[in-house]
Amino acid sequence: MADVEFAVGFLFLDAAQYMYTGSTQDSLRVGNVWQTIYCADKYNLPMLMDMCLQFIRSQLKDDNCLAYLENVKLFAHGCVAAFVEKCLETVDASTTAILQSKQFLAIRQDTLVMLLQRNSLSAEENTIYTAVEKYTGFTWSAEACRKNNLEPSDDNRRQMLGAALFLVRFPLLTDSELVNGPAKSGLLLDSELLAIYKYKNAVTKPPLVFPADYRTGCGFAGFRFKERSASLSHRFLEFHHSLLSRNMWIISIWPSGRD
Repeated sequence: MADVEFAVGFLFLDAAQYMYTGSTQDSLRVGNVWQTIYCADKYNLPMLMDMCLQFIRSQLKDDNCLAYLENVKLFAHGCVAAFVEKCLETVDASTTAILQSKQFLAIRQDTLVMLLQRNSLSAEENTIYTAVEKYTGFTWSAEACRKNNLEPSDDNRRQMLGAALFLVRFPLLTDSELVNGPAKSGLLLDSELLAIYKYKNAVTKPPLVFPADYRTGCGFAGFRFKERSASLSHRFLEFHHSLLSRNMWIISIWPSGRD
């Protein structure tokens, strides 16, 4: 957007009144606040910037937090960092709903990386993987290909994801989720799938390019405790199911011939 358009937005705010009184009264609106933030940043008006950030903070909700995050990251003002963190905390609290919303498809790749780096996301890892890639309607990588006029091929989707791909915690997926998700989608190389499989089943864990720690926002510690306290017969059945899933997975990934 041209500087002239931003200046017009600022004039509607009544810049003269702010300059002389330090107040915007009730002039800030959702429709003009981002133009005003632009002007406050460009003309070094930190108090006005603070007022704008306070306003958009009061408007922050699950259904706009990603759009606000995308916009505010464009500005280098010192107080922006606190608002960025507030947006991310909103994502932490309602991760599943936000990842499944349309606004998630509109974020840039660097914002996707920022989200996936968070240890405090409150969604199961398969939900996070599904939002990023799995073929269930529109997904982030498929949408990114479309925006860049690329076919949603395996290689192009990997290219669009970039570093974000290696922030999905694939080792946390169950055998069934791996078989029916990454092993079918073509997103991961056969060598990567095999490395994940080995890591999940090895007593001594080998090095892995994907993170494997549970996200603290999921509260998995209690789940793991309950799992450990399960009856012997239940654990035997679970182990037997794992073996069956493992065999299915090896069969499903081996013939494709990808490196």
